[in-house]
Amino acid sequence: MGDVAIIMGSDSDWPIMEEAAKTLELLGISYDADVVSAHRMPLEMVEFAQGAAAKGYKGLKEINAEAKAKAANLTSRRNQKTGF
Repeated sequence: MGDVAIIMGSDSDWPIMEEAAKTLELLGISYDADVVSAHRMPLEMVEFAQGAAAKGYKGLKEINAEAKAKAANLTSRRNQKTGF
C-alpha cells in the first residue's frame, strides 16, 4: 500500500499523472495509481474514498479538482492539504 493515491478518470490521463508519480519516486514517497472515474464509476469512487484513510493513504493526487472534491467529501477525515 502506498502513502499517496494517484487517481485518474481514464488510462489516457496517465502521461500527465506519470509526472506526479516520478516526483513522488524522487522524494521517496510510495504511491498507488488507479483509474477511478467519478463520472463513469461513481460507486467505485465512493468505495475508494470512504476506504482511503483506513487503507493508510496519507495523500491524494488527482487529475482534476472535481475528482478531489468528490473524494474529499466522501472521506471521514477531511483535510484540505491532503484531500483526506
